Amino acid sequence: MKEYNYSNIYNTYNNNLLDKLRDFKINDDLALWVPNEDITQSVINLIDSIEETEIKIIFDEKQFKSLKIDNLRQSLSHEGEINVNEISRHLIFKRLLKKQKIILKKIKKKKNSKFEDKFISDSDRTLLEKNYFINLKKIKIPKDFSKTNLVHSSLIKLDYKDEKCDIEILVNPTNHLVVDAFFQTKQKITEINSFCNYLLYSMINLPINEIKDHLLIKLEYYLRPKNFEKNKGIILKNKGGTIFNYFQIILNNFYLQYQKKNNIEFGINFYNYQIPEEWKRLNQKIKIKKIEEVLNNFNLKIGEVETDHFKVENLIESNRLFLKMGENLLKSNKNHLFFELEKFLNKNINVKFEVYYVNRTDENQLRN
Repeated sequence: MKEYNYSNIYNTYNNNLLDKLRDFKINDDLALWVPNEDITQSVINLIDSIEETEIKIIFDEKQFKSLKIDNLRQSLSHEGEINVNEISRHLIFKRLLKKQKIILKKIKKKKNSKFEDKFISDSDRTLLEKNYFINLKKIKIPKDFSKTNLVHSSLIKLDYKDEKCDIEILVNPTNHLVVDAFFQTKQKITEINSFCNYLLYSMINLPINEIKDHLLIKLEYYLRPKNFEKNKGIILKNKGGTIFNYFQIILNNFYLQYQKKNNIEFGINFYNYQIPEEWKRLNQKIKIKKIEEVLNNFNLKIGEVETDHFKVENLIESNRLFLKMGENLLKSNKNHLFFELEKFLNKNINVKFEVYYVNRTDENQLRN
């Protein structure tokens, strides 16, 4: 069981925000956590960002009194159980086991309610939010992306089976890339069938550790409806529906299988963040000048006046880019622009940047 002292990690985050960003030094699994001034929401974010099955969080007296335990339990009921010790001022969170059940929210149907099968337990949440599903159905996936007759004895086969689906993936042990994937659903649940097809298609030629760490985060962004942009702060992948939790469990299972079969331990996942040597050799002024040239082109796409634009504030370690936002842009809460800007910079400079904005008062200002 992992143990965290909330005061320590919260202070470390704030002290290192500008200098070290997400390099917490305490635990790498804190890399996805963004604190919040509301301690209850901050603890929810912390638990959501950690993949451990059991964690302990210790608080000081003031923090513990500020916690809304009922809200915590309600928000995390679909993920696990919270036990609170008022004497020692700590809580223990136990994540649901891998075989947990997801429950489909009941939907009234005019004609046929034949498929009322329940799937992952949370009666108040949807398997896949309606607007996410609408976007998913727009994606065209080649029917022949999976070569079912392909057999390679050198590949490592990983499989997952439950009462809902059978999934099998093949991984090249020399570079850890997924080279093929197959699935069969056992129940006629359209969301599961479509999402699984999209997930497997998206993982081809990706490393198994990158798939486990980031693939569902990326898919949530690609499927996210535009009206979600109005939300402030970090949007966690499970906001799109319990289907993301379900498939994260499966991906974690694949990852652990692969580690065991290939006898390998992965370090920090640097996939897609490798900085080209020619970029590293440039001095800081030239780097910033090149970034500003590309940024000007991007700014013209999003608005004509300066208050709609981004401006370079700082560049650290060649790819950690700090930006200031114009007044109008600051008010708009268009979170998707940071993802689009990262892709735009990557395409035009061939560097994978981590983009951050520095002139928000909200502690959930970090976006990469």
